[in-house]
Amino acid sequence: MSTFPLKILPSVPWQDVPGSRNTHFGAGRNGAYPMHGACDLIGPAGTGVLAVDDGEIIRGPYWFVTYADEKSKCQSSTYAIDVKHSTFIARYCEIALELPDGLSKGSQVTEGQAIAKIGVQCGGSMLHFEMFKNASRLDVLTDKSHDTKYSYVPQGNYERRSDLLDPTPYLNAWAWDLKVKLHRTMDLSV
Repeated sequence: MSTFPLKILPSVPWQDVPGSRNTHFGAGRNGAYPMHGACDLIGPAGTGVLAVDDGEIIRGPYWFVTYADEKSKCQSSTYAIDVKHSTFIARYCEIALELPDGLSKGSQVTEGQAIAKIGVQCGGSMLHFEMFKNASRLDVLTDKSHDTKYSYVPQGNYERRSDLLDPTPYLNAWAWDLKVKLHRTMDLSV
């Protein structure tokens, strides 16, 4: 069994449904952004990010994105870590630079362990969660060549490695387990 990457359920759906605000995998983006190669899990800055399975941090934290909002005069940068799990690699993005408990590249992590926190972002904070099929392939996850032939997702300009996965079905299953866990801990005696 694997663990949902947040201790809470996001405030916005990550599936392609009304109200998802383009948080779903494959969502079109405006301007210079590629198609969305992840699911965005909306939550407050500082929310703990959990390892979805046992693994090893193979990269990071490294810069992921900087947002600037002229109207509010807000500018924020967020970071990412890549974790090699047994059957896939996960990229946990839009996190704070500092990792808990001295974690860094080469650290072993266990399923459910806090490995990061959602970073502060202009206009709303989230965990941007990506998955890649080939756990033995340790090259970088971004590929801006625009000629990538994807093996597991519909063709598009994701600017990611060819073994990109759609995290939606995994997140759906892990969220169900989280809902069951949260229900079991509810005090129904009120």
